[in-house]
Amino acid sequence: MKGIILAAGRGSRMRSFTKDKPKCLNLYKNKTLINYTIENLKKNNINQIGIVTGYKRKKINLQNFKEFHNNNWKRTSILYSLICAQYWLKKSTCIVSYSDIFYEESAIRKIKEKKGDIVLLYDPNWLKLWRKRFKDPTKDAETFEFDSKNNLTSIGSKTNNLDIINGQYMGIFKITPNGWLKIKKYLRGQTIKNIKKMDMTNFFSEFITGSENKIKVVPYEGFWFEIDRISDLKILNSKN
Repeated sequence: MKGIILAAGRGSRMRSFTKDKPKCLNLYKNKTLINYTIENLKKNNINQIGIVTGYKRKKINLQNFKEFHNNNWKRTSILYSLICAQYWLKKSTCIVSYSDIFYEESAIRKIKEKKGDIVLLYDPNWLKLWRKRFKDPTKDAETFEFDSKNNLTSIGSKTNNLDIINGQYMGIFKITPNGWLKIKKYLRGQTIKNIKKMDMTNFFSEFITGSENKIKVVPYEGFWFEIDRISDLKILNSKN
């Protein structure tokens, strides 16, 4: 099993905090966000780690890591960055993580143990976290539903109905080689233009619609935090 960290984007909403470095190099308790992700993977015996770079790639310490570079990061989405690492995805089961989130090592353990070709980690207690980040949590929250077999049925749509938000996707997922084959088959039916602009939740939503494609979900109830804005980073650091 290998780890892939998606770190190509700038994070423009962070403004001055990403002027000279990628968002993943911002600090929490005197350590970069990406270092926490690397440590969490290694604590789960995932020692082969690839980083998909883009913005300010030379700022990231790439020693002992495989680099997959998205040289079109300005005009492409996170799905396109994932495709840049397909050399690994088609051969090995990979744990994929966004680089602008903080979480504990148990998150990797939870998703590592869950069976399925494509597995997403989600927070069932999301509302408590979103209320810390937003005056109105529904302005940022998206649909997330699954059936009795833990198969994802809805993700990524805007809604004011909290009853259809059973959790929030965390930016951590697992893909087996068979899962990647299914994804590649789906992508063959898409235009390059669509692939370049499609984010991960849009992709997951379309992938499971009107087909036999399945995505499993697994809950995580430990501490985690998403850093989209400067205020998120300040809230995170104020807790310690």
